[in-house]
Amino acid sequence: MRTTITIDDAKVDELMRLNGAESRSDAIRQAVDEAIRRRKVADFMKLAGKYPHLHVEARRAEKISLADAKRTHR
Repeated sequence: MRTTITIDDAKVDELMRLNGAESRSDAIRQAVDEAIRRRKVADFMKLAGKYPHLHVEARRAEKISLADAKRTHR
């Protein structure tokens, strides 16, 4: 989907540098993907408090998710 947004150029440039993104679009896409991933992990971790056996699974899922994110964004 094509969208027009206004973001501080310096922030986008820093995001590109930190993520190693080749374009502004890639940098924004990576940031959105990461924000979604973090929210899902946080929501899952809230469940782990209600169901103690999920805590181990949540940590495992987070490690897998981080490994996938690193592999995807290289």
